[in-house]
Amino acid sequence: LAMVEAFDTRKTVVQILHGDHDYYYDLAVRHQGAIYVFVTYGRVMQRTLQARLPHRAADVHFMPYGVAPASTVRQRADGPLRLFVAGRIEHGQKGVFDLPMIDDALVSRGVDARWTVVGGGPDEAELRRRWTSPRVTFVGTVPRGEVLTRAAAHDVFVLPTRYEGVPVALLEAMSVGLVPVASRVESGVGEVVEDGQTGLLAQIGRAHV
Repeated sequence: LAMVEAFDTRKTVVQILHGDHDYYYDLAVRHQGAIYVFVTYGRVMQRTLQARLPHRAADVHFMPYGVAPASTVRQRADGPLRLFVAGRIEHGQKGVFDLPMIDDALVSRGVDARWTVVGGGPDEAELRRRWTSPRVTFVGTVPRGEVLTRAAAHDVFVLPTRYEGVPVALLEAMSVGLVPVASRVESGVGEVVEDGQTGLLAQIGRAHV
């Protein structure tokens, strides 16, 4: 964006905002002179950017995205509650260090559960160190198609996130029939999950709903 603002490339520039975060809004404001239109994939992001750039409100567009139809869906099974986590293993945004506390809360309530954690990231080693329960299996990074197959063998998708744009992993998990349990985040999560109807929402950082 800095380059196209400094040098006239004679090209139409479209900025796609990738998250509900000041970093992306600040880029839009700073380089608005070089940007023809702005694209957001969440209504909260659209409204926020329009408030930041009221004179460019008509240039801020909402373009939702979805996921491909699932080839397999969850089937009910007897036994422990099957909990699924997938995505970047990082605490600052994704809140992954809350997962062991959530598991402890389930243990205290006598809930028999098994966890599967798919993905990798900068906090994976620390999460493994903190969460040594036999109730959890760390799978690591797997091909995208395999993620959905694994997801369909579970009951609940857990997302203790701090902030989002629109989380693709949440959409994909719901597409194969998992019930989402996520942080009450207005952007993304709150636009997809209706608390008590299509999933459960908890306050950010809480280990129970």
